Amino acid sequence: MRAEQPGEEQAPEEVETSNGAQAAAERGGEPVGPAEDVAESERPETPPGAVAQEHGRLFERLQRVSAELENYRKRVDREREQWRRYALENFLKDLLATIDSLERAIQAARQSGDLEGLLAGLELIDRELHQTLERHGVQPIEALGQTFDPFAHEAVETEPAGEEAPGTVTAVLQRGYRLHDRVLRPSGVRVAQGGEPESRGSGTSSGEASPAEEGAVPRGAAELDIT
Repeated sequence: MRAEQPGEEQAPEEVETSNGAQAAAERGGEPVGPAEDVAESERPETPPGAVAQEHGRLFERLQRVSAELENYRKRVDREREQWRRYALENFLKDLLATIDSLERAIQAARQSGDLEGLLAGLELIDRELHQTLERHGVQPIEALGQTFDPFAHEAVETEPAGEEAPGTVTAVLQRGYRLHDRVLRPSGVRVAQGGEPESRGSGTSSGEASPAEEGAVPRGAAELDIT
């Protein structure tokens, strides 16, 4: 091999090859030659028949998914209707036991004519009925001796305030009930008249407006005059 003399220039092919290898090294890959560029530009296009086949396959899949979604919607509607129709099943099963006790008490009273026994039987049935309600989240609303609550009590009557503070419930004329945290029926009460009762929710900060202050008219508040 001939030794390279000082000052002798490299051939153009060698310079081009060296530059291509250096650029490939900088890109982290193999050098791309002119033949590969030509192959890339001359890649054949997808035939129209294959596109149509892929379109048909995707359309068929879309139809299948749409049918499954429609079947799911119908199944959910059926289950919702079943739940709505039989939602009270457990409650009614418990209530049937109380009805059986009432029928037995009536039958025993007719046979014996014992009114005291009938009264005792009715009291037992009353306890059973309230126990059934409690098992299903129904609780009586306490009212007697408490400050009138326009969102849980309904002022049916008023009377002049005596020893009780104005706005105090002095009698319960009809017991109210609450289902969990929702009032099913407010308690019909008699309220001592003569002063303004304490605002419901005395722990509310002064910067917050109560529902009554926001324009809501509580049940029974229009009839109650305690000024």
